[in-house]
Amino acid sequence: MTPQELKENLCVLDQRSPYYQDLLATGIFEEHGECNCDFCFRGKTQIAEYALDLQAELAELKSSLRTVHSMSDLRELRGDI
Repeated sequence: MTPQELKENLCVLDQRSPYYQDLLATGIFEEHGECNCDFCFRGKTQIAEYALDLQAELAELKSSLRTVHSMSDLRELRGDI
């Protein structure tokens, strides 16, 4: 799933949700302790947050690996290895 698809499964009170701005526009916005939107009720919010965190960690790891790979290529060209 893409990050946008995952964000569509977040709680409507989460600012990353595409439904958040719609909720604000209705004027029904209330902050309360426990949300009962469909996404929270069905557990979709927790799964979407977990998947978004994993995607962010994966992107960071890929970036780190590219850096390490580039450094090893440089060492190989210099003859350090």
